[in-house]
Amino acid sequence: MPKLPYDLATLTQCQIENDTDLQLIAQAKNVEVARLENLEASADYQRDRRWTTWLNPNPISILQNLFGGGDRQRAELQICTMEAQANASRLNLVEADIRTEMRR
Repeated sequence: MPKLPYDLATLTQCQIENDTDLQLIAQAKNVEVARLENLEASADYQRDRRWTTWLNPNPISILQNLFGGGDRQRAELQICTMEAQANASRLNLVEADIRTEMRR
């Protein structure tokens, strides 16, 4: 039997490196990582700034902040929304890792 110039492991590795589906998964993963970083930074910024919702000269806004509704509640809702989106991004990253391993 003639000896091939490449062994099976080398050919398999070349096939994996040239797999377009794996390249697309890697690109999607990079986009998701950037999205997650942006969401986490935005949520941190909003958490740091939420105390400013109390600095309002309008007495109605102050009462809304005390009893629900108003700027304080909107800020909390926005933070919770960003945290939920960040959790979804984390799940997308796990899914991308699983798809990559399955493809390999």
